Amino acid sequence: MFSALLRPLLPEGEWEHRLVHARSLRLHLAVSRPGGGAAGDPVLLLPDAGRTWWSWRHLIPLLGAGRAVLALDPRGTGASDRTPSGYRLPDTVDDLHALLDALAVPRVVLVGHGWGGISATALAAAHPERVRALALVAAPAPPALQGYRRLLAGALAGTRVLTPQRLHAWAGADLPASSPCVQALREWPGPQRALAPLRSAALHPATLRALRTGPRAVPTLHVRAAADPLLPRPRLGAPAPVVLPGGHQLPEDSPTALAATLTGWLQSLPA
Repeated sequence: MFSALLRPLLPEGEWEHRLVHARSLRLHLAVSRPGGGAAGDPVLLLPDAGRTWWSWRHLIPLLGAGRAVLALDPRGTGASDRTPSGYRLPDTVDDLHALLDALAVPRVVLVGHGWGGISATALAAAHPERVRALALVAAPAPPALQGYRRLLAGALAGTRVLTPQRLHAWAGADLPASSPCVQALREWPGPQRALAPLRSAALHPATLRALRTGPRAVPTLHVRAAADPLLPRPRLGAPAPVVLPGGHQLPEDSPTALAATLTGWLQSLPA
């Protein structure tokens, strides 16, 4: 099923790897079904922009509690198909909706990190009947999206993203300044080129149109990182977020605390 070129992207663990055909695409999922995975709606994990299912590797075995857990490689990432176009937010919504149809899953609990949270919010807005509940991890709620878009167009547009302060806030407290990763990023010549697709998607009018709907009654959890430089401050009247230690990469900075928060929230959802 998987070519030899893809196998390095698919390490073994407490999951199995699946390719699902949806909208003429092959989308890769890492799937865990503890106890058969029949104890509630499946949990679908959506990674941040440019990340893959691997960013959820620490949480997959911690979240089950009888539910199926599905960690997705979105279009163009990991072991999923790459296409010349189809990366705007409405395309992502269509991909996710088609994925649920292909899996014969009536509805899911969506957990989205960063840009994955925006994708999850857009799916809940367009197809609320398919979303049992929504967890936004280091992701802006819809009223804050304009600020998130401005930040992507500004501070992340150039080399300022590579300052030591931003690197530490992004990666958490365990990244020493002498790390080869930090040194490589400081010397990296092309941040503007690398961030261009994300900026284009964030600034495209279709992004806001995909989120512009009437009220939706979807139970929602907001989780923020204490040292996240990427999100605007919560507005007055916005839901109070759960704040966890770490930088923007919460699924890797604080997986145990994040898993405990998500598990408690899942258990609190009405049957």
